[in-house]
Amino acid sequence: MPGTKEYPAARVDREVMRRRFLGLIVSVALMLAMVATPARAVLNTGEVDLDEVKGVPAVVPHSDSERIANWQKLQFGLFMHWGVYSMFAGSYNGTPQGIGYPEQIKAWMKIPDDVYLQEAAKMTAEKWDAGHVCRTAKNAGMNYVMITTKHHDGFAMWDTKTTDYNVVKKTAFGKDPLKQLQQECAKVDVKLAFYFSIIDWTKHEAEPYRNLNPIPESMMPYILAQIDELMTGYGPIAEFWFDMGAPTADQSARMADRVRQHQPDVTVVNSRVWNDKGDFEVGGDNAVPRDFRIGPWESILSIFPACWSYCNTSKANRSEESLERKTISAIDGLVTVVSGGGQFAYNVGPKGDGSFDPYDQRVLDNIGEWMKRHPKAISGAQATWFPVPEWGRITANDNALYFFVPKSTWSGGRKVSLAGLANKVRSVAIDGGKALEFTQTGAELSVTLDGDAPDSFMNVIKVELDGTPRMVPQQTVRLVKGSGVIEGSDLLSRNGAKRYPVAVDSYVLGDSDKAVDSVQLTFTASGLAPETKYRVWFGDNSVEVTGQELLDGSVGEGFKLEPNQVARIRLELAKPVYYATPLGVRVSKVEVSAESAEDSAPEFVVQPMSQSVVEGAEVEFRARAVGRPAPTYQWYRVSAGKERKLEGETSPTLSFEAQLSDNEARYFVVATNALGEQRSESALLTVREAAANLALNKPSRQISTGWGGLASRANDGNTDGVWDNQSVSHTAHATDPWWEVDLGKSYDLTEVNVWNRSNLDRCGAESCDQRLKDFVLLVSEKPFPEVPLSQQMVNPDVQAVQVPGVAGYPSVVQMAGKKGRYLRVVLPGTSKQLALAEVEVFGKKPSSAPEISELEISGEPAEDIKPITSDRPAVQVKLGATLRLAVEAAGTPAPEITWQRNTGDWTQEGANWVDLEAKGPEFTLEVAAEHNQWVVRAVAVNEAGEAATDPLSIVVVSEPSFTAQPKPIEVKEGEQAAFEVAVDGLPTPGVEWLRALPKADTEGAADVAPLDDDPIWESVGEGLKLEFTATKELNGALFKAVATNPSGSIATEPVMLRVIADTPVPDPTPSPDPAPVPDPTPSPDPAPVPDPTPSPDPAPVPDPTPSPDPAPVPDPTPSPDPAPVPDPTPSPDPTPRPGPSKPAPSQPAPSKPAPSKPAKPKLPRTGV
Repeated sequence: MPGTKEYPAARVDREVMRRRFLGLIVSVALMLAMVATPARAVLNTGEVDLDEVKGVPAVVPHSDSERIANWQKLQFGLFMHWGVYSMFAGSYNGTPQGIGYPEQIKAWMKIPDDVYLQEAAKMTAEKWDAGHVCRTAKNAGMNYVMITTKHHDGFAMWDTKTTDYNVVKKTAFGKDPLKQLQQECAKVDVKLAFYFSIIDWTKHEAEPYRNLNPIPESMMPYILAQIDELMTGYGPIAEFWFDMGAPTADQSARMADRVRQHQPDVTVVNSRVWNDKGDFEVGGDNAVPRDFRIGPWESILSIFPACWSYCNTSKANRSEESLERKTISAIDGLVTVVSGGGQFAYNVGPKGDGSFDPYDQRVLDNIGEWMKRHPKAISGAQATWFPVPEWGRITANDNALYFFVPKSTWSGGRKVSLAGLANKVRSVAIDGGKALEFTQTGAELSVTLDGDAPDSFMNVIKVELDGTPRMVPQQTVRLVKGSGVIEGSDLLSRNGAKRYPVAVDSYVLGDSDKAVDSVQLTFTASGLAPETKYRVWFGDNSVEVTGQELLDGSVGEGFKLEPNQVARIRLELAKPVYYATPLGVRVSKVEVSAESAEDSAPEFVVQPMSQSVVEGAEVEFRARAVGRPAPTYQWYRVSAGKERKLEGETSPTLSFEAQLSDNEARYFVVATNALGEQRSESALLTVREAAANLALNKPSRQISTGWGGLASRANDGNTDGVWDNQSVSHTAHATDPWWEVDLGKSYDLTEVNVWNRSNLDRCGAESCDQRLKDFVLLVSEKPFPEVPLSQQMVNPDVQAVQVPGVAGYPSVVQMAGKKGRYLRVVLPGTSKQLALAEVEVFGKKPSSAPEISELEISGEPAEDIKPITSDRPAVQVKLGATLRLAVEAAGTPAPEITWQRNTGDWTQEGANWVDLEAKGPEFTLEVAAEHNQWVVRAVAVNEAGEAATDPLSIVVVSEPSFTAQPKPIEVKEGEQAAFEVAVDGLPTPGVEWLRALPKADTEGAADVAPLDDDPIWESVGEGLKLEFTATKELNGALFKAVATNPSGSIATEPVMLRVIADTPVPDPTPSPDPAPVPDPTPSPDPAPVPDPTPSPDPAPVPDPTPSPDPAPVPDPTPSPDPAPVPDPTPSPDPTPRPGPSKPAPSQPAPSKPAPSKPAKPKLPRTGV
């Protein structure tokens, strides 16, 4: 049949089920934690007053395109694979074909061209009757017949001018069956449809495993010419069904356009023209999706799934006891697809002689009989928006609903119910039979089944309503004070034809009996593309907005909420490139506001909700307050009792990545407007350490690969298990089939999750999940020997766990105490197929003691951090700098790194180490004086031991500074003089005292001129205090202190020493002499140094008429002046003036030159 994209069965996404399950767990956890929940009021459908509340339409409409809508209304058709391959019936030279479909027997069995043509020549088709085919289809309730015009073998089943390799020229039959079908089907109002293989084994090599041959451009004229013949020679063609190959997007477009060019208002093209160029989607071979899907789609199912063309081998069980089961399977497929919004094509391949096998004919006839018993349950019926009930399926036709209850489900006295029905029920009865008891409470209907199953194939109940079906969905949210929030559990994701969501629906009911003209919607969603155009619906009105507009805030211009009317909200793509293009947006919340125009203070209608997440997960707290003017927001975080404002977090949503440090933190938001503010309830955040799936993307293998289900699909992280999504591994039939993963190293295992396939998917007559039951898990530290399972179970190197029953979603297998590197899932039994959605392995590596690296030292500024080379690691850090220490540690489990300092002598055994607050691989220290001489280390600890770095000594340094400066002093000659300073710096600076002596003039007079610009400084002492005996030679000397440590040096400002000569003892009875007349021009000599033992001289006789003397010129190198004779009547100024003096000749030279210092400011000249 259609190519070797062979699928065991397409399956329905169980994501909804999983989300509900997880949502239930989260809801229970939140209730136990007494967390805040958003303001929401989901409607109780049992309390709906149908006289007041008006529901929304319950029937799914057909496409807006008349061409596609006409195709959708066909609903049910007969698919036929008939060609030369039918002559082989699935065997060649007496050997049944093993792998592959029989219509591809030429490639699989490597039949030579000449032998194949010989078989074609034998094809008389003596029992072919196109009229019978069309009537059989019509009697079965089918509305079209689709035949293979050309399969992969390239043999054309019509009278074509493009090749002689055709049914007219190469078979004994010699007629055009397509022309016959055109004529006969028109007589019974059955449409004609064509299958057409893109690949053609006469043009390129066969590749039956995949049938995805690229299409050479040289083939395109040939293909297009054949399309032209088919589309122009056989009247209206309802459907053109391309198959297989790997054409380019341009080639796909040209083929589809060529079909439409000929019959633009009639023919639809399937998706296997590829590259999203078709009009409707076709799933996998034999795929019967059990979910509802929006848009045009088709399911194809063969009477025998392993044979699309006729076969009489073991692949086709035509036993009498299987007939009823086969009929039920066909009708179940039909009901499932039509009630899910799709089109159903049922395949029956005629024999080589053109006839239907009697068994196959009886199946088709049985379907026809059932359709006649229930003429409106399928024909003309449509899908509904009601959720798929657990008891069966639902369709709608005119003013009635049809309930399909499988024979296996029917039980007398059992109640089947439907919630959300907004019509009043007039009657309930077995379709074509007796009435059934029912009750209707509000919008909930309950029907009581009676007696045994009334139909041998599929039971149908007809529910007559008071009008066209309407509904009040169970997820409808009633607004409170004009506002409401629709949570994720109340949002309905609508799958498109590709099974991926193309729309998100939700429903609201106002709380006012008046219409509201100002409805605003705010979406909380991930995946919104800012530039993409989306369409937002509210009831029958819609607006087109960009993703950015949805991200920025609310939308809703023109949205109106009618009183007592349920309104549907929908988000979808406004202009999808392809009708089945996925929406690509995950909506987690919709907020609805229908506010009044009065000013009001903020009031929260959505409270932030407590969450429990794993480390690294995205956290989103959402709040919303109503009020006029619109409130502004500010978020806060509370941890360890401290409340902190989150700067910049001023939107209704707070999003961030959860860290372990966020565990147990609480978050709240304050809404403010001109009329006041309100604080929300606080939400608790619980952050758990993430457990790693050890099997994820590790090397995996299996006993064999069946249907293209690679082993890697079972450990790719995708647990949805949908075959069409390439998420399921699959083996071929085998004894004890197995799947295995190599974890790379040995682990102490804790848990294994084995994810089964969906229980909604069908694999033949049973759901696919039923195949995985009573499986075995094997664990080993060594590769498994290739021996039977029975030997594996007794192998001492292998540990086995048997898991009874059907596997779940997932089956959680506790593995405590088991250790291994290799894990194998085995399905015991003969002729079994093992299919896995996912295998997750959790555990921990065997413990290993930590290993720790040397400390890495850095900091800022970098020049202030200097490692010290010594026997023991040390670092010199400038005061105020930032010191960073980093370390790496390895071990299993991952070690915890703690930083410590020593409070004693760390070189001694049993040294006292104290933990610092710092944890982790980096330690940062803003260096202060108290950190001097700290000794620190990093310690890595896990359950297997600990390791520590070598201790590091921290030497804190800072430039010297004087906290007390020396002061000028004045002392008498012979007394003790002292200069003193106070100094700061690390390490404690050393202080050196320097002195610069004054000069003396050549005449021996005291010279108090300043020192040279570059005086000679000599070292005269060390320490904070300099003490010495004052001598006359030191009069006028300058002193300064220089403080030095490794960070630098600094000097005080020079200060002067003044040495005062001893004052003579005055005469006890002096005669009063007149005051001497001072020299009007006194010489600038320094004050005379008094004689330490002066003899009393008579008072000098003053000159009666003294003349002014010129000011003496000072000797540049004055010699010491003799002590003057004291005046018995001293002048009123007793204070001598300082002057420079030379060092005594006997004074030793400085022992070392003064250190080079920065230039000091010049001293002012001094003198008398």
